[in-house]
Amino acid sequence: MTKADRLTPARRELREATATLASFQGGWLEASAAGEVDPEQSIVDFLLDDCVKVRDHSGAAAWTLDPAVRRDTLKRLGTRGAQERRAQAPRVPDGPTQAAIDRILRGEGPAPAELSAADLRAELQVVRWFDGIVSRSDDHENAARRRLGRLEVLQPLTDLLRFGFVGRGAELERIARHIDVDDGRALVISGVGGVGKSTLLARAVVDAVDLRGEVLVAYLNFDRGALRTDDSAGLLAEILAQTSLQSPDTSRESPMEMHLAAVIDELRRQEEADLGWYGLSSRSIQGNTYKSANSRTRPGLGVNPFGRTNPYLASPTSGYDDLLGAAADLLEGFGADRVVLLLDTFEEVERNQESDLFLLWDFLGYLRRRISSLRIIVSGRALDPQDFDDRFVVRTLDELDEESAITLLTTQDGLEVSESQARLITARFGRSPLTLRLVTDLLKHDDDDGLFEAGGTHDSLDGTSLLDGIQAGLVQGQLYSRILWHIADPDVRKLAHPGLVVRVITPDIIREVLAVPCELDVTTEPEALGLFRALAEEATLVEVDGEVLRHRADVRSRMLSWLLLDRRDQARAIHVAAIDYYRARETVEDRAEELYHMLMVGSPSDELDDRWDDRAYRLLKPSRDELPPRGRAYLAARSGGDLRIDDDVSSHLDDAGWIRSTESNVRSLVQAGQLEVALDTLRSRRGSLGESLLPLLEIEVLEDLRRFDEALEVIQSARRVSLDRSGDDEFELRLRLAESRVLERMGRFHNAADTARQARELAARVAEPIDVLIATVEMLRTMRRGGEMWDLDALADSATDLAESIPFIDLEVQPGLVRELLGEIGTRSQRLFELGVGIIGVESGTSARVDRDLTERGLLFDDNDDQLLPPREHLVTRGTTGDRVQGYLLNAGGDDRLADSIVQQWRDESDRLYS
Repeated sequence: MTKADRLTPARRELREATATLASFQGGWLEASAAGEVDPEQSIVDFLLDDCVKVRDHSGAAAWTLDPAVRRDTLKRLGTRGAQERRAQAPRVPDGPTQAAIDRILRGEGPAPAELSAADLRAELQVVRWFDGIVSRSDDHENAARRRLGRLEVLQPLTDLLRFGFVGRGAELERIARHIDVDDGRALVISGVGGVGKSTLLARAVVDAVDLRGEVLVAYLNFDRGALRTDDSAGLLAEILAQTSLQSPDTSRESPMEMHLAAVIDELRRQEEADLGWYGLSSRSIQGNTYKSANSRTRPGLGVNPFGRTNPYLASPTSGYDDLLGAAADLLEGFGADRVVLLLDTFEEVERNQESDLFLLWDFLGYLRRRISSLRIIVSGRALDPQDFDDRFVVRTLDELDEESAITLLTTQDGLEVSESQARLITARFGRSPLTLRLVTDLLKHDDDDGLFEAGGTHDSLDGTSLLDGIQAGLVQGQLYSRILWHIADPDVRKLAHPGLVVRVITPDIIREVLAVPCELDVTTEPEALGLFRALAEEATLVEVDGEVLRHRADVRSRMLSWLLLDRRDQARAIHVAAIDYYRARETVEDRAEELYHMLMVGSPSDELDDRWDDRAYRLLKPSRDELPPRGRAYLAARSGGDLRIDDDVSSHLDDAGWIRSTESNVRSLVQAGQLEVALDTLRSRRGSLGESLLPLLEIEVLEDLRRFDEALEVIQSARRVSLDRSGDDEFELRLRLAESRVLERMGRFHNAADTARQARELAARVAEPIDVLIATVEMLRTMRRGGEMWDLDALADSATDLAESIPFIDLEVQPGLVRELLGEIGTRSQRLFELGVGIIGVESGTSARVDRDLTERGLLFDDNDDQLLPPREHLVTRGTTGDRVQGYLLNAGGDDRLADSIVQQWRDESDRLYS
């Protein structure tokens, strides 16, 4: 006997009566429980056993049938029975879920474009309830899924339109044309803050989605700290996540979605592995994360925007390239006519080091070539034209035209402004959308001057009212003052100005930081809480963020500098009080706020160093533009090369700060293949004797530019300065290794070997064993290449013994050194050889001899396999082939011919890198 068979007639009746209702109240069930011995108890049991408590469409407490019980009941009722039950229901709830139930019972299928996001969610929920019970169209369900995905992705854009949109007809047409017609270029929209760039993009893209059936959108807002331009795997994951939401075939359980996740995970693993794979070992002594641009290091794509070849970037590794290709195929497989990629608040990228731009262009260029339907639109504040070339169409967005500005003012909800008054406003305030929004915010609250007479005609809006005294250049500051003036509570008004100085407001901060400088008598927690709640009501100025208040970003960014001039003494007092307040607290967020206020008042570098926490950097970066030049300089020096060093910042950096900020920036530029830019950066400042401040790095850049004579000049200059300043032995060791490397690349092998010998002797006295090994390998290679064979065997034996004495964990982190070592000592040590196979791998397509030996032994993967499988299952990459060869050698007990082929491949690789 089934559970359904055991149902009492009354319980069955209650289930059937509610199966077609989205929700219901308990009082609706009395008639359905009639005939029971105890109807009230029957209803209570039904509610507790078969139902779930919910909130109905109006927000009131209600009940809904448990989904499993609902499906079981609907199956028993069938289509006709469900329709009859719905017709018999004396009362039904409102809301999108009930509307969806009624549509599906009537057999209706409205176009998903007619439904809101809430409607679509309800539609899909109801489809699951009625699956297999009521006939429906799979096409309609898929269209609903795609529409819902689009609405969710477009939510940040539609939010931008909530203040209204007028005009911009020519700009909208230009963007629509860019989406429709591929001319091979990206569109760039630049303009001053507040001019409406993001809103224009939002209108254009929402229109494209509404008017065209097959448009996918990915919206990357670089104001989000989670997006990093040097993380192509992360960017691709975000793009695929957003576009897959708009595809009906990529639910979280679908094979496509699961494979998408596998590709992204593998892409990230291989990208991270490739970053540290190859390099010139004689540079490793410096502890560089940077590797030679002439080696296959960063999986750069070899091209800059949209196909421009970069001669310094290497070809991508086969595995990385195939992984990106697989991900691009997934994106193209979503079946859209157009894929629109929006890059918003791009000024945040421009603030970062220049290499971020180059890496981003590489990544986008690759996608652009692989996905013919891709359209790229860039938007940002006052973007630098030098960052874009003829592969981009750059358009500057200006203020609204006069008629559009007038329309914006005369069509505001809750505000009645005549055309003549609107013209007077635009004449005095300009036509920036942000400024006009501040004006309308003010007018909606400005009743004190008689502006809101009955009927709201604004007849008093003339030359003697609000507009008097507002001067060009102070428009927004004056508007801000007017907004403050209309705050009814004088204490809240004091709190708002100069309270704008702090980034976060809580009741504690009101009491302990703001009260005294703002001249407020706040001594108790209830008083502070009351002010906090009153300030929270001023939506024109602040936004609620969880349990704290933050000043509206658009207001703060434009008013802070004006406030600092207007209330300089009070602002400084707030900064000092905030430093004391946050210093007594321990979280990363507290440390970031303390550092922010220290940077704002110009605290000395040594005091900032004492309080610095690397984790606070990401919280400070968004406020970079608020800081004075000295503060920006310190933050740039602490950014690890993340922030671009502008001229006004550089002038405030001492040599130590310049070195700290420039070194990582230059390494990233080199990694991105921008060697000339890197060299110009290195030469933008010199020491007191005219010497390079980063000589070892400058030598490396000159090497990669093959300007070897200049590199030797830098070495000699650095050596002279080092001697004059009582230089240290470690620096001299680095110089000797750099000199040997440069001489070798010039083909002066005898001189290189002699210099390497000197480096080896110095390393034996002052350095670690691994540094001695680096110098020894340098000697072995330069002697072999120069034909000096007389003591190579003895030196190779010495290198072998030394390498075996070093913990393998120290060797594993320097695969470039292991490759060079094994290229010189061969298979003298089986342990070292197996280590090399494991961490370097065996790459196909580089050596015909190795490919032949791998093929004969069945070790070469089939790289014609075009199945979309997790990459490590089928791609010929270092790790997979190395693992397979390792297993073979272990089972075969060694293979001298294959080992010799592999060693020769590694030797040839090293010789190419040092040529």
